[in-house]
Amino acid sequence: MVRQVGLRNYAGPNCPGAGWNCTASTRVLQIAAADGQNRVECSVEPTIVGASQSCVILQIGGSSNTARCVMRSSMPEAAQLCDITQTGASNKAFVDQSIDQKDGSEQAGTQKAIVKQGTDSVGSTGGNELHLNQDVKQQSKTGDLQSQNAGQSAIVLQFSAGSGENSAHLDQSQNQKLWGGSNQAQNGADQSGFQSDCATSFPTGANACANVSQVAVDGKNDNHLHQSIDEDANGSDSSSAFQRQGSSNGGLFGKVHQVTATARSENRVKQSKNLKMKGGGSQSQDDPVRCCGTASQEGGAGNKEDIDQSSSLSASQANAFQRADLLGDSRSVPGTCNISQKAKTDDNSASNDSGAVSPCPFLQLGTSCTSAGIETPGGCTTFQETNNDRVAGLNFLSTKLRG
Repeated sequence: MVRQVGLRNYAGPNCPGAGWNCTASTRVLQIAAADGQNRVECSVEPTIVGASQSCVILQIGGSSNTARCVMRSSMPEAAQLCDITQTGASNKAFVDQSIDQKDGSEQAGTQKAIVKQGTDSVGSTGGNELHLNQDVKQQSKTGDLQSQNAGQSAIVLQFSAGSGENSAHLDQSQNQKLWGGSNQAQNGADQSGFQSDCATSFPTGANACANVSQVAVDGKNDNHLHQSIDEDANGSDSSSAFQRQGSSNGGLFGKVHQVTATARSENRVKQSKNLKMKGGGSQSQDDPVRCCGTASQEGGAGNKEDIDQSSSLSASQANAFQRADLLGDSRSVPGTCNISQKAKTDDNSASNDSGAVSPCPFLQLGTSCTSAGIETPGGCTTFQETNNDRVAGLNFLSTKLRG
């Protein structure tokens, strides 16, 4: 790691000019005086030597810290890591990770971002800001045995002091398409090992996971999280063909924890999964979705949490195994919680909406739909629990964990 000490430190391809301490390293430690600046522009392009890409950025002190991490890869087994730590008076971070795979019958891609701004002992008085985008695209028309797997992880810690505010905007998306194989699997691999420091409860092997913590004193917390997975498998018409999408411990997971002493916390979340498959033989679709935590908002006044979850499953076989599980948790004291859910299989659908619950010491919403391939005739179940009555929610979770 390159160590930079000075009033104005820069790491990246374009040195600002005279008076700046510059390096092109993608692993850098920057230390600036209280009135100084730290800036990093880390850009990693595709390479034919190895599939791993990483940027490690540590910015200490300074009145203004800015870090930008941009990664692009098309390797069959791409792995991207961006690790940013900022402890200045004002911190800004921009993360953009993209994987676009079009070759090979076996495709795998992982993206991890770790962003820490401020510390629990010394918060940022000028506030913290994060913009994070993770995108995986996978397409294959090659081979009879085809598999696609993606794992995305975002771990965010923001600490502010005084009137400093915390702001985070996260977008995680996956788009997978397969054609022609007689054995096709999309996101069928368990991601529990990859998500060990992100997913802390069911589902522990989520394909897209975000764990966000925002702690303020007199400043506002604001978080926006968007997660989406779209899978499309078009397989052989053979009666022995096998198609699988998702797993019982995969899917989408979000955890958001916000604390402020006197200000306001807001959290807006949208999670969506869309699975489609066509072909002969055996078909299976499994689809867990969960957000955002039973201790999601604490302190402050006028807090608000909105969670929108949806799942749509479509298969060409009448006896396809289909299961969509949506679970929403919220706690906002004092504040307002709102959770809405929509789940659909080929022969069943359900909507579940809590409406605005205020005050909201505890809210949990669950929707589960299965196809006739699992149960005859299949069906949907929903529940809503408020305050401290958590029996239905715990039973729901216990069933999923056993599964």
